Amino acid sequence: MSDKFVPYHLRDINNPPAHLNDKQKSNWIRTAQKAQKNYQNQQQYP
Repeated sequence: MSDKFVPYHLRDINNPPAHLNDKQKSNWIRTAQKAQKNYQNQQQYP
């Protein structure tokens, strides 16, 4: 399943991919947090 896209709201925010450097990990975590918040808002306010 590693070759398939997993939506950010289903990912473990505290476990970014190991191949990323520090800046990329920071961006990945921030993007995952935003996507998770957006997903929660979509569920709460359809």
